[in-house]
Amino acid sequence: MPAGWKEKLRWRGFDKAKRQVIIGDGVVWIWNMASELFPNAIQIIDLYHAKGTISKAAKEIFGVENEIGKQWGKERRDDLEAGRIDEILNKLEPFLGTYEEAESCRKYLVKNRECLRYPLFRRMGLCTSSGIVESGC
Repeated sequence: MPAGWKEKLRWRGFDKAKRQVIIGDGVVWIWNMASELFPNAIQIIDLYHAKGTISKAAKEIFGVENEIGKQWGKERRDDLEAGRIDEILNKLEPFLGTYEEAESCRKYLVKNRECLRYPLFRRMGLCTSSGIVESGC
């Protein structure tokens, strides 16, 4: 962990917050650090990054400019926002073993399922994207 982060977060009162939320792009080091420092925090994978994982799979499976692929990708991203992870996994099934990005997407969804519960997070009044923070950097 970068020097001083823990102290800076505590100085800002994060450790005393009633509800702690960590939003990240899904890289392992972020979740390792979050789990170590704030084990009770709600962990959310940034929606934009999660959608990007699905889009990447759709482009490899169908081709970059394929209209069927664009529609398939849109439907899967809609499934993601609606919390239908199993539906996405079912739709990826025929492409597993043939397309590397399909398998990568499947693993990502299975591994990160708890961090992809966007309908629940919204009902809790939580942000599901780090865009506002990133755009301020």
